[in-house]
Amino acid sequence: MVIIKWLQEKIPLMVRLLTILFFIFFSASCSANEEKSTCSKFNVDQLFGTYKVVEYERYRGGLTTESNARERLGKTAVVEGKVFKVRKLVISDPSYKITCHEAATEGNVDENRFSNFYGFALERKSIDVLEVYSPKDAEGEPSIALEIVNNQLWELYDGWLYKMAPLSESQ
Repeated sequence: MVIIKWLQEKIPLMVRLLTILFFIFFSASCSANEEKSTCSKFNVDQLFGTYKVVEYERYRGGLTTESNARERLGKTAVVEGKVFKVRKLVISDPSYKITCHEAATEGNVDENRFSNFYGFALERKSIDVLEVYSPKDAEGEPSIALEIVNNQLWELYDGWLYKMAPLSESQ
Protein backbone atom coordinates (compact mmCIF):
# COMPACT_ATOMS: atom_id res chain seq x y z
CA MET A 1 0.00 0.00 0.00
CA VAL A 2 2.87 2.35 0.82
CA ILE A 3 4.46 1.66 -2.59
CA ILE A 4 1.23 2.49 -4.42
CA LYS A 5 0.85 5.75 -2.55
CA TRP A 6 4.48 6.65 -3.25
CA LEU A 7 4.01 5.89 -6.97
CA GLN A 8 0.90 8.02 -7.11
CA GLU A 9 2.81 10.94 -5.68
CA LYS A 10 5.91 10.55 -7.85
CA ILE A 11 4.54 9.70 -11.29
CA PRO A 12 2.77 12.58 -12.99
CA LEU A 13 -0.86 11.97 -13.82
CA MET A 14 -0.31 12.39 -17.56
CA VAL A 15 2.31 9.61 -17.69
CA ARG A 16 0.00 7.24 -15.82
CA LEU A 17 -2.88 8.01 -18.19
CA LEU A 18 -0.74 7.52 -21.29
CA THR A 19 0.59 4.24 -19.94
CA ILE A 20 -2.91 2.96 -19.19
CA LEU A 21 -4.19 4.02 -22.63
CA PHE A 22 -1.20 2.36 -24.33
CA PHE A 23 -1.83 -0.97 -22.57
CA ILE A 24 -5.57 -0.85 -23.30
CA PHE A 25 -5.01 -0.07 -26.99
CA PHE A 26 -2.19 -2.60 -27.40
CA SER A 27 -4.04 -5.47 -25.72
CA ALA A 28 -7.26 -4.75 -27.64
CA SER A 29 -5.52 -4.64 -31.02
CA CYS A 30 -3.54 -7.81 -30.32
CA SER A 31 -6.59 -9.82 -29.28
CA ALA A 32 -8.59 -8.60 -32.29
CA ASN A 33 -5.80 -9.61 -34.67
CA GLU A 34 -5.41 -13.01 -33.05
CA GLU A 35 -9.12 -13.83 -33.24
CA LYS A 36 -9.86 -12.97 -36.83
CA SER A 37 -8.03 -11.38 -39.72
CA THR A 38 -8.90 -10.72 -43.32
CA CYS A 39 -7.81 -13.39 -45.79
CA SER A 40 -5.88 -12.51 -48.88
CA LYS A 41 -5.74 -15.82 -50.76
CA PHE A 42 -9.51 -16.04 -51.40
CA ASN A 43 -11.87 -13.76 -53.25
CA VAL A 44 -15.61 -13.94 -52.59
CA ASP A 45 -16.34 -13.88 -56.32
CA GLN A 46 -14.39 -17.12 -56.70
CA LEU A 47 -16.89 -18.81 -54.38
CA PHE A 48 -20.00 -17.71 -56.27
CA GLY A 49 -21.97 -20.60 -57.70
CA THR A 50 -24.20 -23.52 -56.83
CA TYR A 51 -23.01 -26.18 -54.42
CA LYS A 52 -24.34 -29.67 -53.73
CA VAL A 53 -24.16 -31.56 -50.44
CA VAL A 54 -21.87 -34.49 -51.25
CA GLU A 55 -21.14 -35.85 -47.78
CA TYR A 56 -22.29 -35.59 -44.19
CA GLU A 57 -20.72 -36.71 -40.92
CA ARG A 58 -21.82 -36.55 -37.31
CA TYR A 59 -19.58 -34.41 -35.13
CA ARG A 60 -21.64 -34.22 -31.91
CA GLY A 61 -25.17 -34.68 -30.59
CA GLY A 62 -28.12 -32.73 -31.92
CA LEU A 63 -31.81 -33.06 -32.68
CA THR A 64 -31.32 -33.93 -36.37
CA THR A 65 -31.55 -37.67 -36.97
CA GLU A 66 -29.24 -39.48 -39.35
CA SER A 67 -32.09 -40.07 -41.80
CA ASN A 68 -32.82 -36.31 -41.82
CA ALA A 69 -29.12 -35.57 -42.35
CA ARG A 70 -29.01 -38.12 -45.19
CA GLU A 71 -31.93 -36.32 -46.87
CA ARG A 72 -29.65 -33.30 -47.39
CA LEU A 73 -27.39 -35.32 -49.72
CA GLY A 74 -27.76 -33.89 -53.20
CA LYS A 75 -29.51 -30.72 -51.97
CA THR A 76 -28.09 -27.48 -53.30
CA ALA A 77 -26.87 -24.23 -51.84
CA VAL A 78 -26.50 -20.99 -53.81
CA VAL A 79 -23.84 -18.36 -53.20
CA GLU A 80 -24.46 -15.38 -55.48
CA GLY A 81 -24.42 -11.60 -55.34
CA LYS A 82 -28.21 -11.21 -55.23
CA VAL A 83 -29.17 -14.27 -53.19
CA PHE A 84 -27.75 -16.81 -50.76
CA LYS A 85 -29.63 -20.07 -50.10
CA VAL A 86 -28.87 -23.04 -47.91
CA ARG A 87 -31.42 -25.33 -46.25
CA LYS A 88 -34.48 -23.09 -45.72
CA LEU A 89 -32.32 -20.02 -45.14
CA VAL A 90 -32.69 -17.51 -47.99
CA ILE A 91 -30.94 -14.13 -47.85
CA SER A 92 -31.71 -11.51 -50.48
CA ASP A 93 -28.98 -8.98 -51.22
CA PRO A 94 -26.43 -10.69 -48.97
CA SER A 95 -23.02 -9.31 -48.22
CA TYR A 96 -20.05 -11.59 -47.79
CA LYS A 97 -16.79 -11.47 -45.89
CA ILE A 98 -14.00 -14.00 -45.84
CA THR A 99 -12.05 -14.26 -42.62
CA CYS A 100 -9.14 -16.39 -41.45
CA HIS A 101 -8.79 -17.82 -37.99
CA GLU A 102 -5.57 -19.32 -36.75
CA ALA A 103 -6.04 -23.02 -36.05
CA ALA A 104 -5.62 -23.84 -32.38
CA THR A 105 -2.42 -25.64 -31.56
CA GLU A 106 -2.41 -28.86 -29.58
CA GLY A 107 -3.11 -28.21 -25.93
CA ASN A 108 -4.96 -24.94 -26.61
CA VAL A 109 -8.73 -24.74 -26.78
CA ASP A 110 -10.05 -22.19 -29.25
CA GLU A 111 -13.17 -20.26 -28.33
CA ASN A 112 -14.49 -20.89 -31.84
CA ARG A 113 -15.79 -24.36 -32.54
CA PHE A 114 -14.72 -24.96 -36.12
CA SER A 115 -14.60 -28.41 -37.68
CA ASN A 116 -10.99 -28.98 -36.59
CA PHE A 117 -12.17 -28.81 -32.96
CA TYR A 118 -14.19 -31.96 -33.72
CA GLY A 119 -11.31 -33.71 -35.50
CA PHE A 120 -11.89 -32.73 -39.14
CA ALA A 121 -9.18 -31.35 -41.46
CA LEU A 122 -6.64 -31.08 -38.66
CA GLU A 123 -3.74 -30.37 -41.01
CA ARG A 124 -4.87 -26.76 -41.60
CA LYS A 125 -2.81 -23.93 -40.15
CA SER A 126 -5.72 -21.52 -40.53
CA ILE A 127 -9.47 -21.84 -40.87
CA ASP A 128 -10.96 -19.87 -43.76
CA VAL A 129 -14.57 -18.83 -43.20
CA LEU A 130 -17.18 -17.34 -45.52
CA GLU A 131 -19.43 -15.12 -43.42
CA VAL A 132 -22.82 -14.33 -44.95
CA TYR A 133 -24.70 -11.25 -43.78
CA SER A 134 -28.32 -10.27 -44.28
CA PRO A 135 -29.02 -6.54 -44.59
CA LYS A 136 -30.85 -6.95 -41.23
CA ASP A 137 -27.86 -8.44 -39.38
CA ALA A 138 -26.02 -6.50 -36.72
CA GLU A 139 -22.48 -5.56 -37.68
CA GLY A 140 -20.10 -8.45 -37.03
CA GLU A 141 -22.96 -10.94 -36.55
CA PRO A 142 -23.35 -13.03 -39.72
CA SER A 143 -26.50 -15.00 -40.43
CA ILE A 144 -24.35 -18.01 -41.25
CA ALA A 145 -20.67 -18.90 -41.47
CA LEU A 146 -19.32 -21.66 -43.70
CA GLU A 147 -15.79 -23.02 -43.66
CA ILE A 148 -13.87 -23.05 -46.94
CA VAL A 149 -11.98 -26.35 -47.22
CA ASN A 150 -10.37 -27.66 -50.42
CA ASN A 151 -12.77 -25.80 -52.73
CA GLN A 152 -15.76 -26.98 -50.68
CA LEU A 153 -18.04 -25.16 -48.27
CA TRP A 154 -18.55 -26.92 -44.94
CA GLU A 155 -21.50 -26.24 -42.68
CA LEU A 156 -21.68 -27.35 -39.06
CA TYR A 157 -25.38 -27.62 -38.28
CA ASP A 158 -27.13 -29.34 -35.36
CA GLY A 159 -24.46 -31.98 -34.79
CA TRP A 160 -23.74 -32.69 -38.45
CA LEU A 161 -20.97 -31.56 -40.79
CA TYR A 162 -22.28 -31.06 -44.33
CA LYS A 163 -19.67 -30.89 -47.08
CA MET A 164 -20.81 -29.00 -50.17
CA ALA A 165 -18.88 -29.17 -53.43
CA PRO A 166 -19.35 -26.87 -56.42
CA LEU A 167 -22.06 -28.35 -58.65
CA SER A 168 -19.65 -28.50 -61.60
CA GLU A 169 -17.24 -30.71 -59.57
CA SER A 170 -19.81 -32.89 -57.81
CA GLN A 171 -21.53 -34.41 -60.86
